[in-house]
Amino acid sequence: MVLAGIGMGMPVPALSAELMRAVPQHDRADASVLRQTLRQLGGAVGLALAGALVLAANDDTADAAGIVTATATPVAFVTADAFLLAALLSATALLPVRAPTKVAPAGRGPAHHHP
Repeated sequence: MVLAGIGMGMPVPALSAELMRAVPQHDRADASVLRQTLRQLGGAVGLALAGALVLAANDDTADAAGIVTATATPVAFVTADAFLLAALLSATALLPVRAPTKVAPAGRGPAHHHP
């Protein structure tokens, strides 16, 4: 679970920075709220889907009280991995690649080249 959390958390800062860079200055507050809302919604839907998969895979293992032993947890992790792999492949294929931009040192303003 720790490794899954680290793996899912690592791209968030880079994605957030790229989103803010791609949005005009006057729309950044709205973009930030939308990004956070969609991230939370995605997490909630993903968790619900993982739980539903575990319960569906263990439906026939419920005892007389209806308590399910979650022996099919790997099914949820494999499904989550498949979705993450699909997202990675989609991002790799669809997102544009940009050359890195040079940043001027702090306090100096834009660099000027004089011939």
